[in-house]
Amino acid sequence: MKTTRIFAAIIILLSLSPVPAAAESFIRWSIEPYTGLRWGSVSEFVFDTNTGKNIPSAPDGFKQMSRLDWTFAPFLVAGLKTSLEIKRICLNLSAEGGIPLECGKMKDYDWLGFNGNMTHYSEHDNYLKRHFAVFFKGGWRFSFLDDRLSLIPSVGVNYKKTGFESRDGFTQYVNNSLEIWSPAVPKEEFSGKAVSYEQEVFAVTTSLDFSWKGGDVFTLKTGFELQPVVFVNGFDIHHQRNLKFLDWNMGGAGIFAFSGYIAGEWNLTSRLAFTAQGEWGVQPVVSGKSFGAEEDKEAYSKIINAKSGNSSWQIGISAGLRIRIF
Repeated sequence: MKTTRIFAAIIILLSLSPVPAAAESFIRWSIEPYTGLRWGSVSEFVFDTNTGKNIPSAPDGFKQMSRLDWTFAPFLVAGLKTSLEIKRICLNLSAEGGIPLECGKMKDYDWLGFNGNMTHYSEHDNYLKRHFAVFFKGGWRFSFLDDRLSLIPSVGVNYKKTGFESRDGFTQYVNNSLEIWSPAVPKEEFSGKAVSYEQEVFAVTTSLDFSWKGGDVFTLKTGFELQPVVFVNGFDIHHQRNLKFLDWNMGGAGIFAFSGYIAGEWNLTSRLAFTAQGEWGVQPVVSGKSFGAEEDKEAYSKIINAKSGNSSWQIGISAGLRIRIF
């Protein structure tokens, strides 16, 4: 408690003290604690060469046999951004974590027949187990119109790890057979853990950021990011079937994810500013190898004639306080 009060006092003193004039032209360093909400969905795919539904995003020669949609609507995040600018070199690092709570639904679809029709459906409550993300980028600032307009091209890396667990809900299986599913199929109540899923994403990024100073008080910022290289590793446990799966998916030599944002910044003092941001992101389907094992076994074996896949989308809002150190 005493440490928290000391930290709060330091922030207040910093926010009220003026910025030295000499620092304006050479180096700037700021930190920004923030909190926000995230809405979206992560989808897992299983592709098979024999059974399933034909979809455009499936790998050549494969059909969509199964899809799990993990929706979150929303979950709460808290994080910290730091920005360092030396002359025109701009370095940005941020990290955030999610608050574990019930956050949406997990929907499981199967196309197990040979005619491409859907055969199984189940729906469960989705719980966020963990969320951690780190983003870094470095770029060069170009200034125009007496420094009112800035343009910053950057390159960077992103890392994100998110885990979900589905519980309870219902299943709709037609006598546990491969008959065609319909909404009229009776629902059977389900209790307990259904599936646990953990996803790890590593991406190389290129981005372009714009900022416009509308005066001494307000600055408008916007930008977008492209990810030409994306690695997505998935690990899921199907508790009722006593099975676990490991997926290695990669997208490269193309644009495999893209995102954007728009933000406003209002100066409260020369050191303190209130920030608000809206953002969005889309990762189309990337596919790769899939491995399976029994839940209590360590050794995995590659699943023959099958591939895994992953896609996601997300929107978010956040608000924070940017504190300029110097």
